[in-house]
Amino acid sequence: SVCGADITVINASGGDAIFIQNVNNYTTINGFTIMGGSVGIAINNNTGGLVTLQNSIVRNNSLGISSGNNSNRMNIDNTVIRDNSGSSQGGGIFLNNYGGPFNITNSTIKDNSTTSTGGGLFIQNIASGDITITNTTITGNTAGGSGGGIYSNNSSPIFDKTVFGSNTSSGNGGGMFFMGSGALLTMTNSNFTDNTANSKGGGLYLESGLTANITNVTFSNNRLTDTTSGLGGGIYQNLATTTIKNTIFWNNSASGKRSGHEMYTASGPFYLYNSLFTNNVYTIGVPASDKLPLFNIDASFINDAPLFVGGTPTT
Repeated sequence: SVCGADITVINASGGDAIFIQNVNNYTTINGFTIMGGSVGIAINNNTGGLVTLQNSIVRNNSLGISSGNNSNRMNIDNTVIRDNSGSSQGGGIFLNNYGGPFNITNSTIKDNSTTSTGGGLFIQNIASGDITITNTTITGNTAGGSGGGIYSNNSSPIFDKTVFGSNTSSGNGGGMFFMGSGALLTMTNSNFTDNTANSKGGGLYLESGLTANITNVTFSNNRLTDTTSGLGGGIYQNLATTTIKNTIFWNNSASGKRSGHEMYTASGPFYLYNSLFTNNVYTIGVPASDKLPLFNIDASFINDAPLFVGGTPTT
């Protein structure tokens, strides 16, 4: 659209606002507001094509973007996905069995909600390297289940310069819920700030045979609403292999003794290198048993607010 997203509006008033099916070439959506649909943009059964969404706003749909059983590519750039609300998995974006690269850059995913899982994004069954999220803010999203910002199952996304802020989950993983045997999480130069979960993983929840590599990330002011038995204010991990480097944990909160205000590991090895923690006796939590997880800690404990990665976290 020459006039831009503020002026050019596609209002579906129900149904799918834009439906793309059986496309094997190039589709570009540039400069539109897309609203009022059961799905804002629905993409289905495409093979080898490229869908580009840029300079646009996807808002006030029951689900913002849905793509399943596709082998095409999609690029989202300089786009706001906001205020989509419904009961399906993924308030802002739903991706399942996606076989082509899906890239999000320079965008905002905010204030989306679902009564299910994945307030901002739901990601499932996506191969390694087929989804990257860069220089993007994921904030203010809400899930009735797990994964306030993102719910990821059996996928291997790559995040760089991504902010997870003020997302809320009634289950686990306020900022992000990540699981899946063999899945790989790569997270660099990012922030988890002011996210809230009910019982486990105020910032990030990791489980089920995965590997997580976290470098240059800040976890600050993440919390749990379960003040009796909540575990892992910043990170909760179980049956995961987690390596954390050059990372700050500051002022995250869980329920109490052994609960791991900054991080809780139930099982699976974790390795910490060159990182900073709030100087709290309950910083790292482990189970009350003789079979403690394998871990290595190379970290400092501090009393004053640190210089945050990428500047003071904001939402």
